[in-house]
Amino acid sequence: MQWCIIAKFVKWFFVGFLLKILHTYFHMTASKSNNERLYIMRSTWNLVQKKFIKKGIRSKILQPDIKYNEWKPPIGIYTLFPKQSDVRPIFKPENIKSIYISKEQNCLNVVFKFLKQLHITKYGVTNFEQKWKSIVQCKRNEATNLYFVCCDVANAFGSIIQEELYNIIQSLCKDLPEDLMFKYYAVKSKQSKEVCYKQYFSDPNLLLPLAPNVLYSDTCKNWQQIRKIWLLEQISKFIFCQRVKINKKVYVITKGIVQGSPISPILSDIYYNFILHKEMSAYLKAGEIIKYMDDILYVTKNETFAKQFLQSTRKGIPQYNCYFKVSKTQSNMICNGTIAVNNIIYIGYKINCTTLEVEYKRSQKNLYSMKFLKKNDLPPLIILRKQLNNVACLRLSKFILNRTINSKMTIIKKIRKICLLQARRACSLIKLFNSNLSVRSTLLVIQETNERVARHIIKIFLIGKKGIINKLGFHRWNHKILHILWMSYVTVFMKDKILQPKFIRYFSK
Repeated sequence: MQWCIIAKFVKWFFVGFLLKILHTYFHMTASKSNNERLYIMRSTWNLVQKKFIKKGIRSKILQPDIKYNEWKPPIGIYTLFPKQSDVRPIFKPENIKSIYISKEQNCLNVVFKFLKQLHITKYGVTNFEQKWKSIVQCKRNEATNLYFVCCDVANAFGSIIQEELYNIIQSLCKDLPEDLMFKYYAVKSKQSKEVCYKQYFSDPNLLLPLAPNVLYSDTCKNWQQIRKIWLLEQISKFIFCQRVKINKKVYVITKGIVQGSPISPILSDIYYNFILHKEMSAYLKAGEIIKYMDDILYVTKNETFAKQFLQSTRKGIPQYNCYFKVSKTQSNMICNGTIAVNNIIYIGYKINCTTLEVEYKRSQKNLYSMKFLKKNDLPPLIILRKQLNNVACLRLSKFILNRTINSKMTIIKKIRKICLLQARRACSLIKLFNSNLSVRSTLLVIQETNERVARHIIKIFLIGKKGIINKLGFHRWNHKILHILWMSYVTVFMKDKILQPKFIRYFSK
């Protein structure tokens, strides 16, 4: 009874007392780079917020709320996240639970579907993996030098000119009929065993946003007719009437579009893809422009066009308020003082400009995170098995392990990194449970999960799209990967001061 009272007091002291003090005097947030908690003095954070609001009002980005009589877009809260020299405002719905069943959310869903189909029809689907495979094949077939320019749009959401965005959408809709059919489709992919039902616009001038291998059929049920003029009115309201709440005051965003709204990414894609196809059409004829969000990669065999593209990133495209971050622009050419690099970073990948091989940008030791189960009644051994069986934490990529993209030697190096990562995860878990695990039982779990990981790697690396592999090849690679896994455990455990004494007699056999 005495220990129970002491335990409750300790819990109250840390949770109910110390945390309240921290939240009273500090603003708590998380670092984007390493997910560490940041504590900022409340007074300092209040000054940062006031500075952001004053700057927004002075530059006429934030305007006092205007009362709308006919229609009110959903109010969202602007949450500020610290950056190196400023803050990043992210839009979040004020009432997340009710917004999904509200009339406004239904309207937002219809507009989103329309914009997505419109974007895919005009500009296609951006698939970096497929485009990169074709670039690699072209390089191998022609044995020619390729020139790369990688750039990042500065303040992509905030730089959008609202009037230009709306005019672009209007121009893309001019060939569409005045009345559009919004129907239910039965959709089934190869990965899913069940048929799901999704609503899309049915018109010859609008493509469905479905992958090539997906089966679909018009259900001919519960369709509705939607006028194009109504869609344009709703889009106009979402662009020009973005209402946000900051410190209990409501403002209207008069420049750019908010980051965090469900339709903001598709609006941004339409805006910048239009700019690329209109202002950079000459570069498209001489090479490949791959755009993902605000990251742009230009690949060409023509050095002159590559240098011109690099110079254009410095000037930007003023008529559309589109500029690029000079500090993040990368190229494998020397041009007007630009330092040539052999490896460029694009959407989290590190690309070798000479071999065209690809790997992840960050080191694997920072990639994994373990979400422990909340059920305290589960035995430690079951938790260990569940965590080590979770191969998603290893970030096994079909793209990285593709033999068209990377050489066999590079893939083996990648597999070694994956195996070391799995061993480090196991090491952290075992130390967490302290002495609650027997060594023999732990080794049996490791053996079992190693076999699962090995099979998963083989499925991605060897089988791929073919779906078949000869028995001899399977056993040879299975033995090789299992050996790499066990040697990774030996390396990690023998370097750990806590686990080394417990496991040394088993690993030394």
